[in-house]
Amino acid sequence: WAIFCNITVFPVLGGATIAYSKMDVEVSSSTNDREITQYGASFAVNENLSVSYGKAVVDFDNSATDQESSGASISYTMGSITAAAASNKETGTGGTSGSEDKMTEVTVSFAF
Repeated sequence: WAIFCNITVFPVLGGATIAYSKMDVEVSSSTNDREITQYGASFAVNENLSVSYGKAVVDFDNSATDQESSGASISYTMGSITAAAASNKETGTGGTSGSEDKMTEVTVSFAF
């Protein structure tokens, strides 16, 4: 079983939302405990345009390598059409040194 301790803060300031989270995961009878720190921010520039950024770091007790993830996104809506783009990157996946994942996507959607 695991014990979770989580602290999360979500202040909203005008069109901006800022989030911070810190969590400790203690796994019984294991050396695979984790400390996770996450933060992000989003901003509604106007009623049509939004941008956001986030970052997360996972510190594995049984690894010298931290897993670090970050990503950014943007979306624009005009009437029933939304165009969006997102890009994410992760290094040290699962606490494995030298591992890296990347993802970028662009979407256009239509609502009828």
